[in-house]
Amino acid sequence: MSIETKSNQNWLMDRLLLTAQFLGRVIYEPFRAAWSGDPEVIWKFAATCLMFVIFILGFDGKILFYFDKGNLYNHKLYSVLQFLIATSPILYHGIFHATLRTIFIFELRKSFDRSGLQNALKEYPSFISLESKDSESLKLRLTNNGMSTSDWKSKKERIEANLQVYIDNIEMVQDKGIIEITFSSTPMPQHLPFDHADRYHGYRFLVGKNRTTYFEIDFTKDPHLLVAGESGGGKSYFTRQMVTTLKYNHPETVVKLFDLKEMGDYNCFASVERLELQLGPESAPSILTGVVTEIQNRAELLRQHGFEDLKSYHQSKKFGEMTKEQKLQDPCGHRIFVVVDEFAELVLSGGALSQEEVKTSREALSKISRLGRSCGIHLVLTTQRPDRSIVDAQVKSNMISTVCFRINDIGGSLAVLGSKAACELPQIKGRSIFKKGADEYEVQTPYLSEEGVRKLMEPQMKSEKTNGPTINV
Repeated sequence: MSIETKSNQNWLMDRLLLTAQFLGRVIYEPFRAAWSGDPEVIWKFAATCLMFVIFILGFDGKILFYFDKGNLYNHKLYSVLQFLIATSPILYHGIFHATLRTIFIFELRKSFDRSGLQNALKEYPSFISLESKDSESLKLRLTNNGMSTSDWKSKKERIEANLQVYIDNIEMVQDKGIIEITFSSTPMPQHLPFDHADRYHGYRFLVGKNRTTYFEIDFTKDPHLLVAGESGGGKSYFTRQMVTTLKYNHPETVVKLFDLKEMGDYNCFASVERLELQLGPESAPSILTGVVTEIQNRAELLRQHGFEDLKSYHQSKKFGEMTKEQKLQDPCGHRIFVVVDEFAELVLSGGALSQEEVKTSREALSKISRLGRSCGIHLVLTTQRPDRSIVDAQVKSNMISTVCFRINDIGGSLAVLGSKAACELPQIKGRSIFKKGADEYEVQTPYLSEEGVRKLMEPQMKSEKTNGPTINV
């Protein structure tokens, strides 16, 4: 059998299959939409039921006889007409959406043709399904047609141009011969300026934005954060706006900020009250050990006061009736944030710290991640070398939230996210994967310059010198 004859048979089978799929979709689509709670379809089903009641009770016959059209009512095909009229609302819905789907399949094939997605037998990938991934993205499933993932990814830009969509991810479903393409018609932002710092009360801050949704972290619910990614990806800008948001809305907060790269990324915080900027790792072991002691002392004080955590204490009448001076002097009157930029310098031997100091630092970070939550002591760690020797498993298990910028090494992405998503990020500064629990979101993180930090913090710093910090717990 020649390839041309086989192709003709494939074409005929393909058209028969498309016709069968179209008819099946006409019937299936209204029930699927009703099951998902689509109010428009529910009303169409209600109208269909009403029409059947009218026909069963014979109201249509009375109307026809009234207008001397009884012969039409008695016609042997009138019952077929009744059925078509009664089901017309849901049939219309099914036909409309099945038509849209079929048109999409043909457009998809035209796109594949223009993109050169054919195998050696000149066959195109077969459409399997199209479903919503979330409120803004769709997931398209196709047979991979004997092509590798790299073949598909090499055609990504051409597929985007032909379909006029934005592709987030192209992934092979192993052992099933299926390609999954996640896409949207709305582009991702490539730059997100930071503004309105006063929106984020309650120890919240802006993680970033995808196509339509802003994502935040609330440290009272997700107490610790891991930030990873290669140098130049945007980690320092991200950390800077996080610290700025916290100090802007909660001046009483104490921030212990370790700039272990000593690159001067945080010099804009040098004069901020209750923000301790440490350059280099030498003092870190003793400071971290002191934080562990603070956790132990706070836990004992909260127990004596009869509270299970700092949040319930701050919301209590006992704390609320204190004066401002008493709150500032209260050992449990504020939250503490330990922010370590490039914490690999603390946990790897052979650097500025001795082996004993490295061990002390590792143990302290582990204890803070395990015990800090209830006492209002939070840990934020950033690293550009996220392999398993640096990202301690116990510390990572206590960090519900992770923000990961681009990583070229698959092992690093797996160590941080448990997936290779960070390797597939585009070369856009500030683009990251926000992982919360098991959910991953590609987001553009906000940009805040050093000058922007100073403009936000200077009025507050002047006020604090005269009146002391505002208490916004």
